[in-house]
Amino acid sequence: MAIQFGKSFDDLMERKHQIQSGQRVAPAGWTSPDATIPNFLEWEVKHYYAQFFALQFIEFYAYRSGYVDPNTYMIWAKSRWRESRSEAIANVTYAAGWQYWLIHRHRSAEDHFTDFTESLHRCHTNDEVEQLVLKSGPLRLKLQAWLNKPFSTRRVIRLAILASLIVGLIYFYWRR
Repeated sequence: MAIQFGKSFDDLMERKHQIQSGQRVAPAGWTSPDATIPNFLEWEVKHYYAQFFALQFIEFYAYRSGYVDPNTYMIWAKSRWRESRSEAIANVTYAAGWQYWLIHRHRSAEDHFTDFTESLHRCHTNDEVEQLVLKSGPLRLKLQAWLNKPFSTRRVIRLAILASLIVGLIYFYWRR
């Protein structure tokens, strides 16, 4: 799976390079498949972002299901976070590409991936990205992220209540 993700990503990076270097030009007689984007280069960039975010969508759910190593996904997420803060391709920003994919390809659906990506874009530090990745992953990572948070009185009380419920359930079933 990681090899296929890597190949798909490499193909996208080649397309991005072709766009940025001017190698992608409108074929003779080109007409836009989307009347709202009559410019060939802008259409190419938005199409690139549509494929890019479709790949991110698949990668996210593979990670969430435990098929992608957490350390690998952490690297990917940090890269997306950095890109979201500064990238533009041919005057189309990463944010505009995200909005295009979200509205025109994902049909404005709300799901775990869109929640994750919107939260990722709002992060300010690497630590925030790491916590988001951990809490968005498989259950064992969510538990790890929760346990790594600093303890507060409120949290200690919640842990005590949870522990007493677990002990109570064990006792109840043991007595039966």
